[in-house]
Amino acid sequence: MVLAVTAVVSAAQQQPLPRRDGQQPTAQGRALIRGRVIQLDTGRPLRRVQVTARSADDRQPPRSTVTDNDGRYELATLLAGRYQLSASRGGYVTIEHGQRRPLEAGRPLVLADGQTIENVNFSLPRGSVIVGRVVDEFNEPFTGATVQIHRYRYVNGQRQLTLAATASPTDDLGQFRAFGLLPGDYYVSAAPPGDVASALSALASRGGGGIGNVLATAAAPPGYVRTYYPDTPFPTSAQPVTVALGQESPLLTLALVVSRTAKVAGVVLGADGNPPANATVVVHPKGADPNNTTGMASTAMAQRGVFSVSGLVSGEYTIEALIIEPQARPPLITHGSVDVFLGDADMTDIVVAVRPGVTARGRIAFEGGPPKGLVPNQVQLGAVSAVPSMASVGRRVRDDWSFELTGLKGRQTLRASARPPWFLKSITRSGVDITDTAIDFADNIDNVEVMFTQRVTEVTGSVSDRRGTPIRDYVVLVFAEDRSSRGPQTRFTQTARPDQDGRYGIRGLPPGRYLAVALDYLEQGEETDRNRLESLEGSAVRMELREGETRALDLRISEF
Repeated sequence: MVLAVTAVVSAAQQQPLPRRDGQQPTAQGRALIRGRVIQLDTGRPLRRVQVTARSADDRQPPRSTVTDNDGRYELATLLAGRYQLSASRGGYVTIEHGQRRPLEAGRPLVLADGQTIENVNFSLPRGSVIVGRVVDEFNEPFTGATVQIHRYRYVNGQRQLTLAATASPTDDLGQFRAFGLLPGDYYVSAAPPGDVASALSALASRGGGGIGNVLATAAAPPGYVRTYYPDTPFPTSAQPVTVALGQESPLLTLALVVSRTAKVAGVVLGADGNPPANATVVVHPKGADPNNTTGMASTAMAQRGVFSVSGLVSGEYTIEALIIEPQARPPLITHGSVDVFLGDADMTDIVVAVRPGVTARGRIAFEGGPPKGLVPNQVQLGAVSAVPSMASVGRRVRDDWSFELTGLKGRQTLRASARPPWFLKSITRSGVDITDTAIDFADNIDNVEVMFTQRVTEVTGSVSDRRGTPIRDYVVLVFAEDRSSRGPQTRFTQTARPDQDGRYGIRGLPPGRYLAVALDYLEQGEETDRNRLESLEGSAVRMELREGETRALDLRISEF
């Protein structure tokens, strides 16, 4: 289904969105964007639509305005640069400028200093709606059930079931309504309301709060479990619900499943071997990304170290615990995890040991000398792991550009980025390049140097069809020729959509050998799918990029 968005003139109230660091910008530009927002189905103007411009290089914070009674908006005092525009209003689909399909990236607008771009218009479609009712095993309405709407998206290079929306708890008739959805296929789930707070309170009050008070194993009583439409506890067996653009689904009936469930319970121990006053515990299927909540993850607060999570079906789980010390600067987050196989019986003797991890210390350097207009809080440092986890890495970048990364644990790869025009050149440890190498962080490490450069690669060009006629709507994908450099979180893959002149631009790829292909459509995240990239190798154009090289590359649209 194609979404309608096109690229005057009463000014609406305009304000910058809050900056992450709480500071307001001091620099203002002279560029301006004007346009109008209308309803897709009626063509009538839409008022009170929020239109937001986000700078691709973070030169200024996001700017937001709302449309007036005629649906017109104006975004003024913009700095020169590349922007992504979006329009949103309750009950309508939020779309980006140039977005034609669900899960597609929008097209950028490139502004010169003092330039005015008119008629950047949006036609907002009403959101699709899923309606239904939740019943028990006797076909009676189930009141207060929590309903979630899921859809498959690319996460870490694979299509996974992700949370798309949450409906209000079911009413006295067991009914629910989820609105504002993009058209597409969805999976609906429902679960009984939880009472985690009461369970924790009872568990923690069993006298003394010691570990011995929670060591027991018993069969869990039958109960309702999270059920996927129409009547299965397994998302792989669920039936999709398809909604067209702006349409409402037929009334669904979702029957909650009664199944024998089990609980996991135990204690969290801090680095000193004692239970912390408070900790957060997340239980999720082993191998799933806990940061991408799908309804299959359960969260509980551990009071005096004691935790309990009920209503789990049999399977393999990872139990993660996090302890946050907000008084530390920066706030310290320590993490621990344990894998368990849960059958039909409760497991109440689990111990999750939380450890602070290790620290990497070093310095940030800039090729060509100290940077102008860049401050330490505009440099991002972190670490990524091949195993999805709730673990967090703390960072501290000092005014002298020295840094500390805390909470490192296991095999992780260091990552760094800065505001353009600065791009990562290398990460070394005692002179040895570790830029894209996973490190086993068992002990503290020193002498890490993160080098940024302005000598970056750039690829620009246009795309034409098979007859050689230029086209203005497409996506360009550039990925490493070396298959080992592909996948999630790689620096060697980038995508680009064309600007208002029909041209694309990609900056900051590391020097190396690449393949480039132009496609009519690519779902966001699909560029991390190794199998998809292999299927495109035969139709791609090969090229080599050297450090600091700017290359013009015009492409023909591919049929794959």
